[in-house]
Amino acid sequence: MGHFSRQNPCLVTRAVYIDILFLLTCCFDKPREGNQPVLESLGFWEEVRGIISGSELITGFPGTFKVPGLPQYLQSLTKLAITAVWAVVAKAGDQTRAVPISFTRLLESSFPEVRLLMLEALLEKFSSATCGLGEKGLAPLLCNMGEKFLLMAMKEDHPECFCKILKILHFMGPREWLSQTEHCVHLTPKEFLIWTLDIASNERSEIQSVALKLASKVIAHHIQTHEENKDLIAPELKQWVQLVVLSCGDHLPTESRLAAAEVLTSTTPFFLTNPHPILELQDTLALWRCVLTLLQSEEQAVRDAATETVTTAMSQENTCQST
Repeated sequence: MGHFSRQNPCLVTRAVYIDILFLLTCCFDKPREGNQPVLESLGFWEEVRGIISGSELITGFPGTFKVPGLPQYLQSLTKLAITAVWAVVAKAGDQTRAVPISFTRLLESSFPEVRLLMLEALLEKFSSATCGLGEKGLAPLLCNMGEKFLLMAMKEDHPECFCKILKILHFMGPREWLSQTEHCVHLTPKEFLIWTLDIASNERSEIQSVALKLASKVIAHHIQTHEENKDLIAPELKQWVQLVVLSCGDHLPTESRLAAAEVLTSTTPFFLTNPHPILELQDTLALWRCVLTLLQSEEQAVRDAATETVTTAMSQENTCQST
């Protein structure tokens, strides 16, 4: 294990050795014919926990530490640390074993390389919601993290990390965290919606698309829970419709139009087929024009996504008729 110790001054070399450990976890950490995983029987994870616990992820770096290979070393170390945490918590119902490093510690790292990898790993769990959260032992680590992500969203200045945080909030859903915005980030739910719409208005490309999808979920949540107070967010609804319309432009990246189609599908029951229209007629028709525009796209993926909106609308129509 001397190759990993701080006695080895070359971070590139240390990163490569850590990458080899990571590859071993991918290849050998599987149960063999009813026996425990090979790596467990070799005491591998104990060694790895020792490496993580003694690493700079725990001890930190000197304030102005800049050496060749630092980003690569941090990424390798973080990947191994995340794998080690999953290995600990995935042991059947064994919540008492100490994880080598907490997710919070990695999310609070001053290095964006570390935050980004941790966010990507969590995003994978949240996006496969039923699969990820359903795995035994993982739920306790991932529950009640809404507050953490709200705080991160307000102060994150790295674009890729910021985008991942918005995606996680989107996958978690407003039901998990919207009620916490006031005491957590000092924004009322309406102010949080305005903040999200502003991002969707002013950012570009992926962040803009994710912010629009997040704002749409917040709006849908508001309509579901406070439909009688829909007039309170009337200006925001108008701004949201304009953003959806703008997202359908042919000059924009494909992901923008795909986001618009996803948003139209998810909000169909509230705005496109609602027997008691929530939007003004002009805005409702503007959204239907968006559907028609997307159906005429040259890109198959966009047309398919818009078709999904129509399918959803048709099923809503059947529901209305049958009730």
